[in-house]
Amino acid sequence: ITETNKKKIKKLVERLEKYEEITDRVEEEVADYLSKVAEGDLSDIASKRVRAMFSITNDMESIGDIYYQLAKTVERKDLEKIWFTPDQRNCILEMVELVDAAFHLMSNELDQEYDKINLESAVDIERQINKKRDELRSMHLANVENKEYNVKSGMIYNDIFSSLERVGDHIYNIISAASGKV
Repeated sequence: ITETNKKKIKKLVERLEKYEEITDRVEEEVADYLSKVAEGDLSDIASKRVRAMFSITNDMESIGDIYYQLAKTVERKDLEKIWFTPDQRNCILEMVELVDAAFHLMSNELDQEYDKINLESAVDIERQINKKRDELRSMHLANVENKEYNVKSGMIYNDIFSSLERVGDHIYNIISAASGKV
C-alpha cells in the first residue's frame, strides 16, 4: 500500500503469488489427509476437530487468495498511475492495523486448547473491523459524491477496504472453528 518503488512492488506481488500457490497446495494436502482420517472410526470430539480443521484450512487458503488479489489490485493501481489521497491511504492503513490485530489474536488463540479459546475477543475485533469498513464505505460514498477523488481511485480504494474486511471475516471463522463452533 505504501510502497512506491515499481521494482519492489513487482517483487512483492511475485512473492505473494508464490505464497498463494503454496497455500493452495497446503490446503489440498491437508484436505487429502483429513479425508483419510475421517474415513476411520472417530469419536464425536475427533470428528468435530476434523471438521474444524477442514474449515480452518479453507479459510486460511481464502485469506491467501484475498491477499494475492489485493497485491494485484495495488499493482494495477501503480501501473495505471492512480493515486490515493492522504486520507484514503491513512484509512486503509487503519484498516490494516485492525486486521493485523485480528491476525495476532488468531495466532494467540490457535495456541490455546480448544476449550480455552476466547471467542468474545474474536467477536470484538470482528465488530471493530466491520465498523471501520462501514465508516470507510460511508466516507467513500460521500467523497465520490463530492468528487473528492477520481472514480478509478475510489473503486480501488473500495476494493481494498472491502477485501480487508473479508480477511477479518475469515480470521473470525478460523477462531470460531478452532473453538469448536463450526
